[in-house]
Amino acid sequence: CDALGRRERYSYCCVVRGADFSTRQFSRWAALAGGVVYGYTRNSSLTDLEAANRKKAAAKAEAAKAEKAERARLFANGVVMDPSAEGFDGQKFFEALAAGAQPAPAK
Repeated sequence: CDALGRRERYSYCCVVRGADFSTRQFSRWAALAGGVVYGYTRNSSLTDLEAANRKKAAAKAEAAKAEKAERARLFANGVVMDPSAEGFDGQKFFEALAAGAQPAPAK
């Protein structure tokens, strides 16, 4: 501003530091406030979505666990689990093990 004449300096400084400066400041603060609001809403929506996904996964795991236990119970009831017993079928035994059945303890 020192190299400009008095009249030029005044008009230049008004543009740089006057209305234009306050408009820029307002725009910056408005953008900051908008970003904070957007971030808050985005974070809350992601948190809700994540909680719903966790709940679905837990329900799915519980259903799979119940199904596996039911299959194991059915296999254990109809399969000879002792390899030295008569009527032992190796394929059915390993299918029962894969389903989660526990072999009978040795006597």
